[in-house]
Amino acid sequence: MKVLILGADGFIGKHLCHKFIELGIAVKAFDITEMSELRYLNHIECIRGSIHEIGNIPDLFDGVDIVYDLVCSCIPSNSTVQFATEIEQNIVPLAKLLELLILHNINKLVFLSSAGTVYGDNRSENYTQQLLAPICSYGAIKAISEDCISLYNRMYNTNFLIARMSNPYGLGQDKFKKQGVIPIFINSLLDNTPITLFGDGENIRDYIYIDDAIDALIKMASYKGEKTIFNIASGETLSINELIRKIESISQKSFNKINYTDSRKCDVRNSIINNDDAIQELNWRPITSIDDGIRLVYNTLNPGNDI
Repeated sequence: MKVLILGADGFIGKHLCHKFIELGIAVKAFDITEMSELRYLNHIECIRGSIHEIGNIPDLFDGVDIVYDLVCSCIPSNSTVQFATEIEQNIVPLAKLLELLILHNINKLVFLSSAGTVYGDNRSENYTQQLLAPICSYGAIKAISEDCISLYNRMYNTNFLIARMSNPYGLGQDKFKKQGVIPIFINSLLDNTPITLFGDGENIRDYIYIDDAIDALIKMASYKGEKTIFNIASGETLSINELIRKIESISQKSFNKINYTDSRKCDVRNSIINNDDAIQELNWRPITSIDDGIRLVYNTLNPGNDI
């Protein structure tokens, strides 16, 4: 099997590349960056380019059995000013990609969606059958993308899968980006700098350790069942305030200062995600508790002072 990973140089992409190579599976890594960390690995071919020009890159799809689409150029925002641009930058390239997969007879795609943002503030008790109700343009982009993929499954009987992932965290996240609160918080704790929360800190989230998330994505490559959408989540939920207290308890340190600022319209209040289908269909189960995950990140960011 040969895998093409689009967006290979991101947090999830790097971990996915490393895992496939560890399993002895050849990888084509595609990204707009130089992929300096990946290009020296064995059994990997790094191809640099823009997702907008994906149809013009020679031999990109040659020999490929499955494609992972991890590319996304937008983040949650209160505004819709950028919505038209987000459609041009995300939906149009996806439509071109789907056509290329049909053209090259590639029947397997795994698309990375977002569990929290596509569901929005749906408070249904049956979390396995939540309706999509995004409250920001980022969630809407993901939901539209899912509809495009489902259309191709119906029209061409393809095996295109959707991974609705909760909040992945772990080693290798960029602390300077706006996403990934656990390493951001831990770095602030170690640097003795304040942290800022939007709202009252009572927003509920599901956090999944990166190794567990990657294991689910890997298992989707060989899945042959009838399901096409999976919630990839830990099944554990806690508020931001509870997360802060947990980090302090595990590290036995206190944050310098916690600043509370105005809440944002784009932040889902309650994100409770049911992962039953993924557990049953993929023969997968998350094994890293939030306590163990925090400890792993803390020990890596603070070497020589293990907790």
